[in-house]
Amino acid sequence: MPFHLPFGNRSIQIDPLPEISVSRCEDTFARFLRPLAPGAAGQPLLHVRHTYSDTDALIARLEQPFYDDAPWRIYHQQGSCYYINNNFDYHPRSVLGIMERRSDGHELIWHVHPDNRVYYRDRFRLRGITGLGYDQVFLVSLLPSIRAFLLHSSGCILDGKGLAFVGASGAGKSTTAQMLSHELAILSDDRNLVRFEGGQPMLEATWIHGSFGDIHPGSAPLHRVYFLEKSDTFFIRPVEAIMDRLQLLFPRVVRGLVPAGWWDRTLDLVTKLIHMPLFFRLGFSPHDSMVERLREHVAGVD
Repeated sequence: MPFHLPFGNRSIQIDPLPEISVSRCEDTFARFLRPLAPGAAGQPLLHVRHTYSDTDALIARLEQPFYDDAPWRIYHQQGSCYYINNNFDYHPRSVLGIMERRSDGHELIWHVHPDNRVYYRDRFRLRGITGLGYDQVFLVSLLPSIRAFLLHSSGCILDGKGLAFVGASGAGKSTTAQMLSHELAILSDDRNLVRFEGGQPMLEATWIHGSFGDIHPGSAPLHRVYFLEKSDTFFIRPVEAIMDRLQLLFPRVVRGLVPAGWWDRTLDLVTKLIHMPLFFRLGFSPHDSMVERLREHVAGVD
């Protein structure tokens, strides 16, 4: 039975393997996969089908890859692209799977070897809409069509306002989420969606998270973007220069393997965002009490 995952102002339709009930899918993906009535969240942005296939025979039919750079090996054949994450070649074929992307980019087929039947029936615990490492690769290329991009960030909602904490791996995104989680709704500690609704940027949760898994399936108007810096003292300082904002923000935009035109359309959205007075440097240590300081900052700047 298909179910629908809310995503921005659209949805993602997922057809799981026949052994997997909707309740099992809900359990696997936690609160993000509450089924919607078809069309309740708008026209599906993406249709994902999980199916059993002879993956050994499929691989044998593929010719030379047109892209072969770890972790991805990509083939183009008969109007479809086939993706293999070769970081996982050491896994048995029952866990590996192959992703096929149809020519229009809005239909994905997740091929699973029949040997995987028992695995899926007894231990179905995927942490994405396909296999590990695939989700953002495909989603990123479709996001400009809904005026959105993925931001490498931790996000929360404070008094109805979205706050994004931006940084590379190790900058403190998951630590920040943990520090704020006792009082605030945490979106994701690793990948959040920034989507423009009219002229208003929205901060929205995704299921793609880091070490902090207690995430909230919500959204709020994006009110502040904090660039994280580990420090012995707590501070919040505005980032005034437009180019400084761009240099700090753009490396944290999630790219994936994108088609021609993605850069221009995404840069247009980023440019629109960096001209808004939302950007600050935030210095903190794990021992700081952040919620009240953030509340005071958000209230005091307005």
